[in-house]
Amino acid sequence: MAYLRSYSTSTSREAVANLADGVPVAVEALYMWIFCAKQDGAEVPQGIIVFGRWLLRRVNSNDLTDMRDHAAGELARICLSGTGAVDEARAMCEQLCRALVQGGYHARDCSTLTAAIFDVQPEVALDCFLADASDRPGTDFFDMAFFRGTPLEKLAAETLCGWADQNPADRYARLGKHLSPFAFNGAAAAVSMSPLFFEVLERTTDKSAFLGNPIARAYCSSGYWVGSRVAALESRKGIITEMANSPDSVVKAWAAECLPLLDEQIVREREFETEREESFE
Repeated sequence: MAYLRSYSTSTSREAVANLADGVPVAVEALYMWIFCAKQDGAEVPQGIIVFGRWLLRRVNSNDLTDMRDHAAGELARICLSGTGAVDEARAMCEQLCRALVQGGYHARDCSTLTAAIFDVQPEVALDCFLADASDRPGTDFFDMAFFRGTPLEKLAAETLCGWADQNPADRYARLGKHLSPFAFNGAAAAVSMSPLFFEVLERTTDKSAFLGNPIARAYCSSGYWVGSRVAALESRKGIITEMANSPDSVVKAWAAECLPLLDEQIVREREFETEREESFE
């Protein structure tokens, strides 16, 4: 794949961009070229890194099949890491946000690429996906349908809090909206408290804003549920019950408000599951 070296010229780049599927195919080819070069112990030329950044700026969400999403994500980890790539990462991240808004996509549809940006340029990703959300009313890229954990939940508490401390009155509430108090196992079952959530909760001065609406924490998204909701809700209830015993008055009051909402939903879901089982008899 030595021909990829020539793509550092503007003429070659235009040729790639004008080909049908030119950009996504080039992303896959370039990723494999870099992978093979590293396997052989070869140094990756700066021109290749620059070309990779150029390609990533032109990735369209429509092109991100599972394999291409993987290639784009791995290419981003290589080409967008370090302080020298901050501006390119921001431009690419902003473009991705716009594409997701305009195309009606969810960030989980390009999960590898999204996760890679959060991994190598966390502040840039937090700025673009969270801090700028006021410019995209009604848009929520990271909801609780991300059952394997959102990219935010892969970051360290220090990283999240360092970002939030730049504007704590606004940013801790944004983090709270996208972090779950539950550590998920599979698609639904909450098996334990999330250490990350409670580390960040301890750092914020406005715990009520961080915890948010108890209804949003208690209720399940019907569109993305697998297995028994009753079992999962009862698991959630156990965790919220522990929060109700917190020495912090705000956390304690919030949990006390959340518990009856969980009880109501457990009753409804148990009735629904009973009716469903009887219908199969």
